[in-house]
Amino acid sequence: MLGVTELATLAGFDKLSIPGFYMYGKEDVLRPHHLFGHAQEDALANIQFFYPEETGHQGQTDQPEMFNQVFLEFFRDGKVSAKSAEWGGGSTRRPANPDLVEIRDTTA
Repeated sequence: MLGVTELATLAGFDKLSIPGFYMYGKEDVLRPHHLFGHAQEDALANIQFFYPEETGHQGQTDQPEMFNQVFLEFFRDGKVSAKSAEWGGGSTRRPANPDLVEIRDTTA
């Protein structure tokens, strides 16, 4: 049986150089984020991870407005706004990728 890291890298996702993001529901009971999502985040350094609240395995049906907004910004602008990243549960396990997520200025 493949481990979590092997599943994340099986299709070569760890070698992708194009921008990408991964939305992993915090309430996913099939593949809990703290077991599977965090391991995949550790293996996929070039992917921005989001862990939205109140979403399970099918977050797009649990929180369609939030998912649509994040996807819209990513495909339209190439970057997710700081506001949408916060709404979408942008990972705090590592710094946000400034090429994929707008960084809010905290000095003002």
